[in-house]
Amino acid sequence: MAFFNITSIKSKSQNASQDPAEPNTPDQEEGQLAVDILETPNNIVVLAPIAGVISKDVKITLSDDVLTISGERHFPEDLKKNERYFAQECYWGEFSRSIVLPSVVDSNHVKAKFRDGVLHIIIPKAEKYNAKIIEVEE
Repeated sequence: MAFFNITSIKSKSQNASQDPAEPNTPDQEEGQLAVDILETPNNIVVLAPIAGVISKDVKITLSDDVLTISGERHFPEDLKKNERYFAQECYWGEFSRSIVLPSVVDSNHVKAKFRDGVLHIIIPKAEKYNAKIIEVEE
């Protein structure tokens, strides 16, 4: 069973001359969001490390079989001063990831929580559909 990524994983490496606290401009790509997706007998589980992001800055949507995780990483306010960077690999700004789920899910009972900087999304699988015979009227 394969998982399909609708949007390619995007990563942005800011160069040292760019102010890390500046918001993204429209021509900049969104940040990378890595995910692990696993299947248990009853659930699809999505794990996404999003350290430093608070729950109010994360939006999760499930439309049919497409799960989208989006949000924003805010640059720490206390570091916006004129700091000198030797390396700048962390992404600050908006991020998004959409994934096609491999099975029919129950969107009414999805749960999400943060634990130790990792977003856990538990998506129950829907009960299998029973085949139904449909008679054709004359």
